Amino acid sequence: MARATTTLAALTGLLLGAVVPPGLANGQEVPLRAGSIQLETESAGDQPFGRISWLTMTADEEVWVLDGSASVFYLIGVDGQVVASFGRSGDGPGDLSMPCCLRVDATGRLWVQGMTRLDIFRLTADQVVFEKRLLNEVFLHDNSLASFGARPPVLLTESNTALVRAARMGNSYRPEIHLFEIDSSGETVRRWAYPETPEPDRIMYEFPRRGGHIIPQMLPYGSRSHLARSSKAMYALVTTNEYEVAVHDLDGAVVARISRPDVQGPSVTASERSQAEAQVRQWDQAARRVGGIIPQVTIPARKPAVNRIWFDAEDRLWVSLSVDGDAVMSEADVYDTTGALLFRAQWPRGVELRHGAARGTVAWGIGKGPLDEPRLVLIRFRDQGSVK
Repeated sequence: MARATTTLAALTGLLLGAVVPPGLANGQEVPLRAGSIQLETESAGDQPFGRISWLTMTADEEVWVLDGSASVFYLIGVDGQVVASFGRSGDGPGDLSMPCCLRVDATGRLWVQGMTRLDIFRLTADQVVFEKRLLNEVFLHDNSLASFGARPPVLLTESNTALVRAARMGNSYRPEIHLFEIDSSGETVRRWAYPETPEPDRIMYEFPRRGGHIIPQMLPYGSRSHLARSSKAMYALVTTNEYEVAVHDLDGAVVARISRPDVQGPSVTASERSQAEAQVRQWDQAARRVGGIIPQVTIPARKPAVNRIWFDAEDRLWVSLSVDGDAVMSEADVYDTTGALLFRAQWPRGVELRHGAARGTVAWGIGKGPLDEPRLVLIRFRDQGSVK
């Protein structure tokens, strides 16, 4: 059966709202949209998913699924059936090597990012056809850099290009990161320094026996920085524990600030604190066995207000909130391209939506089965009234 090639939705502007009032969108109360699971599948055809690395939604509500462990990607319909599949591990034409993520551009080409290359495919009459391979050395022009996916590779729909991150590790645990815009011939269209983000709260181990070498470890429930890119290469950034999001254009200028001072991170529960302290004790014991020193660690009283951020297939910005440890639903505030708060989304906790595979009132996510096996989940959101 012939199929029309799907495209990503074109974007219509930047986030321009300076500050979004809590609970309001264009003067109206914000609706709550609660999602219910419509489909749950742990396999592609007769084969189980090994590791679902990335999802990309099409305009027809189908989804491209990358199984990173099997080096195979699938096009899955809303009925859970496999429409098309392709891939195997290797270095030959069309083979994949450690793939991390994928996206479809405005012409229907599928870009798959690996550790050392970008492979480009096209779907034709339910058949996936390999077109070309772009190797690191073609577009990096620097042997000291190593590429890795922009999570996901972001397609600029007018020019049909992809964004690729590359890092130079050096002698620091914090690498120097660059962003490359690559066209389908492998030429570098533009190169940026990656946005700098504040250091998260870390536990710093010292190893005097090894010349004072220091190894950092993330502090449980400490601060984190979150960065998400839209398909226009603009990006949103969270750098504090508060609900404060800065939206930047592709040159780094701030075009919007979204602040919700009324939203605080939930308290760390007694059980969560106990688990975090047990983890720190394990790190301390491991460090001491090799002559390390760990400082006194205090677990924060609250979690950061924001858990994650991402842009979906329509470039709506999702700001996912940290939730109580016993919560059964995850939550996110969803903003449109004018900066207005559209709605608050709720969906079953344990389903991961951070890949941006959402369009309209439909989202594809990743859940887990009883043995922690990955499952593909289709969620439909419905209005549940207004948030008070």
